[in-house]
Amino acid sequence: MSYQGRRLSVGELVELARRDSSLLADAPSTPHCSYHAELCQDMLNAGDQLLDCWRFGVLQLVDRYNSAARRNDWDVARRLFEQPPSPTGSLQLDAAFAALAEYLSVRDHWATPTWAFEVERSTVNAPWWVSLVISDGFRSEVESYCPSEFSKRGVFIGFGALERA
Repeated sequence: MSYQGRRLSVGELVELARRDSSLLADAPSTPHCSYHAELCQDMLNAGDQLLDCWRFGVLQLVDRYNSAARRNDWDVARRLFEQPPSPTGSLQLDAAFAALAEYLSVRDHWATPTWAFEVERSTVNAPWWVSLVISDGFRSEVESYCPSEFSKRGVFIGFGALERA
């Protein structure tokens, strides 16, 4: 399911919603992990790169989660990871979503969803270094920092990779 239409501005979306709220009925009020995985699948099908999907899918999900956490709305934060995401077409992204779910649940003391432990949500046989530049020195630095929830799935992120403004 790839979006083929024109992207609307926020103002245009608000105006559409005012005129006919049923036009936006399919958009989730709080996009969850499975929604972000579907977007990544669409991006990959359109020829986008894994790093683009990381930025748009994974990091946008981090932003949503952190926004709920800052408001102490832990029910909303946890619910972002309730539904298991469909496969994106990339083992690396599937592993990244699972790692993120486990990482945040451990960090913030809520039950990790069972789907995050599924064996197929791992890319250890084809590790993914989430970066454009990969040198031997960089790899050892990333390995020393990378949260275990990511590294055990074969996804290696650098220091501050999940830090958002």
